Amino acid sequence: MLYLGFSILIGSLSAVAVSLLFTGLLSIYIKLVEEQELEERFGAAYLTYKKNVPFLIPTRRSTSKQ
Repeated sequence: MLYLGFSILIGSLSAVAVSLLFTGLLSIYIKLVEEQELEERFGAAYLTYKKNVPFLIPTRRSTSKQ
């Protein structure tokens, strides 16, 4: 997100587009590749964590006490 802020600061529409594309691709990579590796490494504990914590945007549900 630092790149997005810098792109906006310098006023470059193409830089904003590239930084948004990069952020989107990175999010897809994390969702598809890293989450699979974490599931294999930590098993049920990670699945419980993943069920209780949203991927990108925090919600009220995620702040509930356990």
